[in-house]
Amino acid sequence: MDEELALSGRYKSFDFGKRYSLEKTQDEDAAFILSEFSDALEYPAYELSGIGLGKVNDYVDKLKITGKGMPSLISALENISAGQLKDSLLEACGDDKKKMSIAESAFIYLLLKRTGVPNRLSADMFAPSKTLKYERFDSDKQVMFVGNYKNWRVIKKLSLENAQDYEVSAVLCSVNFTSVNKAFDFAGINEEEQVKRISKGRKSLTNLVNALKQIHHSEDPKKLAYLVCKVCEEAGYRPYASPHMLSDAYPDIKPPKVRGRKPKG
Repeated sequence: MDEELALSGRYKSFDFGKRYSLEKTQDEDAAFILSEFSDALEYPAYELSGIGLGKVNDYVDKLKITGKGMPSLISALENISAGQLKDSLLEACGDDKKKMSIAESAFIYLLLKRTGVPNRLSADMFAPSKTLKYERFDSDKQVMFVGNYKNWRVIKKLSLENAQDYEVSAVLCSVNFTSVNKAFDFAGINEEEQVKRISKGRKSLTNLVNALKQIHHSEDPKKLAYLVCKVCEEAGYRPYASPHMLSDAYPDIKPPKVRGRKPKG
């Protein structure tokens, strides 16, 4: 089996189809490709998850954020409480409290986007090899992801015939979870010691703010993305679309275990 990374699918707002050969590439190229996949996956995964994503965005609008960067992010979080956040997001959940973890993740995701603070690696952080090429890999019958690189092999797929929105969200979330974390691996980004040092206590917006305050704003963008991503996870607010956010609302969705750490959300 050739070394490759491929993602395809066409369902409502998700429309993507690329296959990259990895036979003459470096780990950084694999990280770039997975980050590009995540760029395409994340928003549709939230849209199809069963919450009113527009209502979550409306709440972010009400925070009247004007600046960019970590100071603006921290300021916005300091001006709300966990109780206020839940009350404000309940409408986006259709009054279904089992969807609250989805809405909370979407809120943190949108807040990070609004303030320009990275929640994961993105394709624009890389300068891929000039020899890196892709071919079209289209499918409107299934969502399919193939990862085969060095000693890592994974295939994820879902037939779109009679599929429900949340099931499509689940497979997008699963691919996104893999893409986010393998991109960090292939990019050689691991700041786990610092994450453990600054992350304290139970799930809490206060604990999240206190941890974010200890991250240097001038960090390399890739390192900053790792720290923000994992600190948010440790505080109980995973800042990207993942199967973990779906399991309360959809018990048939079984999230993967996280190696080494046990985030609180």
